[in-house]
Amino acid sequence: MLPLSFRSPGSTEYGGGRARGRPAYPAKRPQGSPPGPRGRPDHGEDGPKSPSTVGSTDVDDPQLNAVGYVPGGFDMFHIGHLNILRAARARCGHLVVGVATDEALTAMKGRPPVVPHAERMEILSSLRFVDAVVPDVAADKRVAWHAHPFDVLFKGTDWLGTAKGDRLESELRQVGARVVYLPYTPSTSSTMLRAFLTSALPSAP
Repeated sequence: MLPLSFRSPGSTEYGGGRARGRPAYPAKRPQGSPPGPRGRPDHGEDGPKSPSTVGSTDVDDPQLNAVGYVPGGFDMFHIGHLNILRAARARCGHLVVGVATDEALTAMKGRPPVVPHAERMEILSSLRFVDAVVPDVAADKRVAWHAHPFDVLFKGTDWLGTAKGDRLESELRQVGARVVYLPYTPSTSSTMLRAFLTSALPSAP
């Protein structure tokens, strides 16, 4: 398992209050980049800029000091992954990404990922608006919270109003965190990419 320090060179909210006992995740800023106004994170050239995705423009918004967590498999990294990570970073002060291990993905989906866990961790670590990348080992996100406490967990709107979304909200309320749903990108998914690659491969003799 890789440590927390592994790092290479309209939303709808549910749940409870601020996470307790969380560690500090210092924001990583490109060398020479000036700080944002009054401590607001400066996302740089590839950070979110559109008012339609940034949400509140109040520089005193307490969300800007929150620790955000985005769990996922991030297999065959695509634009949908990038969209939710950018939107999440605009809504928190420090963004932690939990990358599901190969074993966890196999248990959840019934098949191993295409891209190995270490490579998926490396890809996520290359994004400058991601502050930390950690392994995610269980479907129960209270496990992730106990390992690396966070204030808010971000999920796509495809979970909103579903049994799994309701269960996630209930579990995180127990540890004082909340769930924020961000727009899901329906045009591309790892499942779609896998199906395309599978259909393109020649059949075994």
